Amino acid sequence: MQDKNNSLEPSLDNSKTPGESLPTLLHRTAWTSNLAYWRVLFKAKIALDKIDKCQ
Repeated sequence: MQDKNNSLEPSLDNSKTPGESLPTLLHRTAWTSNLAYWRVLFKAKIALDKIDKCQ
């Protein structure tokens, strides 16, 4: 069995539970899906504004 300190491969410290790590506002996937939602909403608003402007 190899000692953790002598390992040449980088390792992640998985000893902490998620509650002990630094708090984040949203997980990366939540940020991504939220950003996609706002992009679609903004594009829809632009399209509706163009339609409204033509009438």
